[in-house]
Amino acid sequence: MQILRKRFGPSVRGEVLQSTLQASSAEAISERNLRPALPPKVDIVSASEGADLEYKMAVELLPEIPEPSFADLAVERLVVEVPDQDVDRAIERIAEQQRKSEVVERPAEMGDIVVVDVEGKIGEKEIAGAGGKDRQIVLGAGSSIPGFEDQLVGAAAGEHRAVQVTFPEDYAAADLAGKDGLFTVDVKEVRERLPIALDDELGRAVGLESLAELRAGDPAADAAGLRRGFPIAV
Repeated sequence: MQILRKRFGPSVRGEVLQSTLQASSAEAISERNLRPALPPKVDIVSASEGADLEYKMAVELLPEIPEPSFADLAVERLVVEVPDQDVDRAIERIAEQQRKSEVVERPAEMGDIVVVDVEGKIGEKEIAGAGGKDRQIVLGAGSSIPGFEDQLVGAAAGEHRAVQVTFPEDYAAADLAGKDGLFTVDVKEVRERLPIALDDELGRAVGLESLAELRAGDPAADAAGLRRGFPIAV
């Protein structure tokens, strides 16, 4: 027994001490309905063999926070007054996005849409992202490559055109800036854009019942951002 005490006694006493501290401190906290913010700090006063365990415990408690009353709170709702001219411009932009077109049997003019298959190269190297099938190009919309759209004016469906361009020195893609490029364009359709229609059909196109509802800023028109405090890019 003496050998066992000498060899295992300290570790057993440590385990018992730890277990007793945890159990008794938890019980003391529970009895007093305390709400600790952190684990308690324990200082052992006495833990001699054969004597009672005595320790001091310091506990940092959570503060008592009274339940707030929202009855007396006032909320100020700020509403931006959107001028009518801004609403008009926003509706015109929506109408432009919804603008329809129809196929025409004539050469393309400025303002038309040409549907093309296109491929772009600089020398023998293909320009990444420049190619595509059934791309729609609005002539006169303003290309980032000067002269590109101008060379498609007069093209007809079924026509193949080689469009030579020089990329601007300040072009966004630095590896293309200032270089000469060649675009091979196969024109598949020429479409004439119909006049912009500001009517109830436009309202229905964006999920509303009428143009008046779109202009009035019905809650369902929030996506259009016309009124109700939504900013409008002008």
